[in-house]
Amino acid sequence: MRGNPKRQISLSSLPKYLKRRKATENMSRNISLIGAGRVGRSLLSALVNVGNNPVAIVSRSSRSAGSLAEMVRAPLFGEDYSLIPETTDLIILTLPDDSLESAVEVIKKDWKYKSGTLLIHTSGIKESSILEPLRECGAKTAAIHPVASFPAENILPLEGVHFAVEGKDKGMAMDLVRSIGGIPFHIDAGKKALYHAACTFASGYLNILLESSLKLMGEAGMEEARDVVTALAKSSVEGWNENGVGSLTGSIARGDVESVRAHLKSLENSEEELGIYRILALKAVTECETKGILTREKAEELKAALN
Repeated sequence: MRGNPKRQISLSSLPKYLKRRKATENMSRNISLIGAGRVGRSLLSALVNVGNNPVAIVSRSSRSAGSLAEMVRAPLFGEDYSLIPETTDLIILTLPDDSLESAVEVIKKDWKYKSGTLLIHTSGIKESSILEPLRECGAKTAAIHPVASFPAENILPLEGVHFAVEGKDKGMAMDLVRSIGGIPFHIDAGKKALYHAACTFASGYLNILLESSLKLMGEAGMEEARDVVTALAKSSVEGWNENGVGSLTGSIARGDVESVRAHLKSLENSEEELGIYRILALKAVTECETKGILTREKAEELKAALN
């Protein structure tokens, strides 16, 4: 899954961004959003930007709901689910995973929407089946998960962003994703936890590795190393995208045992980084041996040094 990095849009410039609305092939929907956090802000903004109509924003924080409502010109906002009007065609839940079940219970208890109303949640772990009770009310249901890292303050344009989609009405959800320029792909609901764990390797945990690199650069005497680390990481990702493990460079790929030993010695006072280094280096040795980059003999020599 290739990402398509986009410039972020500041909240202050969002109204200007939303003026560039364009007609869509489908009829405009009345959309209500539950959860005005990072994902909710960007997703609702993208939907409004292609001509959909925001009617209500509900959030644990009235301030957050009101701020977003003002920017997208939604007439209703607050903390109470009862604010969501009967005319809503699409309800999007961008909530923490552990809040979804209780939200579904509240929506079902006070159901007042027409048959065929589409409900979507954006969890990368929870299955769309958590929305099943709402199907008894006549709702259509699906789950979409944007494969992107969302900024804390700004808006992330979603054109070119991949979305994992599953659910009984995944066709409707895929059409929704395509309408904002996203790239939908099907995910097996039973494997979402594994899929989400995979995402953390390429996103959240990658950030942690970069922080470790920056820390060690500082200990090596480089006070302003962020640009250096960023450039190195970008070139590595680009190389991997083109050639996978075959693009791996450095001591492991060269089979340079003495350099690996020097690395280990230099990390003796950085216990956490030393542990991470050993785990990743052993994984790199295995991958390089499997791909024929290292001979079996050289791989065993490296493993002995690392253990």
